[in-house]
Amino acid sequence: MITNVFWDFDGTLFDSYGQISAAIFQAVSDLGSFVEMEKANDLAKVSVLHAMRELSQSLELPFEKLVGRYNARFTETENVPVPLFPGAKEVCSAAINAGGWNHLVTHRGKSSYHHLQIAGLLDCFQGIATREAGYKPKPDPGAILGLIAKYAIPIDSAIMVGDRAIDILAGKNAGIKSFFFSPEGFAPPPEADFSGKSLMDLLALIG
Repeated sequence: MITNVFWDFDGTLFDSYGQISAAIFQAVSDLGSFVEMEKANDLAKVSVLHAMRELSQSLELPFEKLVGRYNARFTETENVPVPLFPGAKEVCSAAINAGGWNHLVTHRGKSSYHHLQIAGLLDCFQGIATREAGYKPKPDPGAILGLIAKYAIPIDSAIMVGDRAIDILAGKNAGIKSFFFSPEGFAPPPEADFSGKSLMDLLALIG
């Protein structure tokens, strides 16, 4: 029975890709080049690191400088409120009502706490692993396994929810089930156990 939901932050729990894409666009502009917002968004949906590598190569920009400018631009708006995806509150509540918890595994930093607090969800989360926790980036399962060990979470009670292949692979590598979330209806990675266009689809799996 699924009672513990592991969440990705950006593009899964919060609809924040506009913020990320804008920071990529501005970082590239700061270095005297140009990228279309749509392309920045598509690259970010693989991962920000992927976007940095691809744009550094295709636009012939120094990788370290590009990363530095992205981090600076993103930090400027990191605490600006971003909307939750529809269904997020319902799923978080369902996990609690089923006797479990929600857990966050994200490459984002401490601003994650700020956004969860603003959204009224912080009390629904037990384990939170942000960038500062020092785990390797997903798809490495270290953050998930660390939280599972810390809170004695049964493996068969857990599911990883994410919008990218790296989220799904992190769940698989940790030995837990996974749900691929794609509002656009993209085909799920073959490793995904479940998928859906709406977070509300998760309600049938919890409890």
